[in-house]
Amino acid sequence: MIGILLFLTTIRLDVDTTLSGRITMGDRFEFLITITHPETLPVTDPIPDSLGPLMILKTDHKIEIEKGVRKDRYQYEAALFKTGPVRIPGFWSVVGSETLRTDPVQIRVRSLAGDMKEIDEIYEPFPFPNYLPYILIGLIALGLALGYFGLRLVRSLRRKVETPPPPLPAWDEAILALERIPVNDLIEANRFRELYYTLSEILKRYLERRYGFLALEQTTTEIKRSLRRHRIRERDRFGRFFDRADLVKYARSEPDRNEALAMVDEVKGLIEKTRPEEE
Repeated sequence: MIGILLFLTTIRLDVDTTLSGRITMGDRFEFLITITHPETLPVTDPIPDSLGPLMILKTDHKIEIEKGVRKDRYQYEAALFKTGPVRIPGFWSVVGSETLRTDPVQIRVRSLAGDMKEIDEIYEPFPFPNYLPYILIGLIALGLALGYFGLRLVRSLRRKVETPPPPLPAWDEAILALERIPVNDLIEANRFRELYYTLSEILKRYLERRYGFLALEQTTTEIKRSLRRHRIRERDRFGRFFDRADLVKYARSEPDRNEALAMVDEVKGLIEKTRPEEE
């Protein structure tokens, strides 16, 4: 049964590749990330390896649950600010104790809407060989093996009904996500936008799970309003963090190493300060 549950854990990035050669710099477009996993496993929001010229403008998160399998669908609205062949980065997410990654996707961005020559130079994004027959054979063999060993297990052991472990509390999930960020690597590579974006998403998800308002879908102004409405402690500190993060993410303000490390500590401090007191 454990093997079957792990088999269900996947992450997929879907982009309309017909946009290649038609989209111009700054045009808005959408892409979808779907994480499929057992309902009982905790999952973190997708985090990009590197934003580069990609700017994420809006995120919509929906959840579907059917027969113990949960699908987290993240619909992103974004824009690209570079011409020529551009890669939409891979994203990673932590599901239970496993880290899943998507492959990057390449599309071609035109400089001007009326430049028809660029349309004639569309390149194929990824020339994949046809591995479908081998995949089908492998899946059939895997299914037969799982069925055989599963039948032997059922016949040899008494059936046990176990209560699945509860999902991690919001504060523990957030601290775990913080510990998995490669902070020093991002700082050494001057990838401050990615670091601040990741910190913002972790803190938004924490607020959403801890206090029950849709922080992941709100702007900084809306988050501040929700913090006041819920009378959340440390709301001024939360507001200052999101204001500073916006300057780095969108206004391209460049922090130094000490400030970036301090912001990581600030996020951890806000989570620890607002977690419920142990009885």
